[in-house]
Amino acid sequence: MKLTKAAKEEFPRNLEDLYARGARLIRQSVEHGVTAMRAHVEIDTSVGFSCLETALKLQSDFRAHCDVQIASTSHRRRHLQFSSLTQNFDCSLRSGSAL
Repeated sequence: MKLTKAAKEEFPRNLEDLYARGARLIRQSVEHGVTAMRAHVEIDTSVGFSCLETALKLQSDFRAHCDVQIASTSHRRRHLQFSSLTQNFDCSLRSGSAL
């Protein structure tokens, strides 16, 4: 868990890498015939909305090649330290992600 937490904390600081890894996964999937996929993105205190924002950009950039559905999740919903959990999940829903 410590290793995962440390890795996740780097996501907001290195959005280019996060995007590049997602783009590579989508490109490779499309090359093998995939036309639709679901991305599960976390929203929590260590990544904030960085994963969701990156997923939305990938969804937009690859729209012509693959239908990317975004599902927003949090494993620690009760412990989020955002100003309002409801506001943040409402924002996720408005952006087109599913909970």
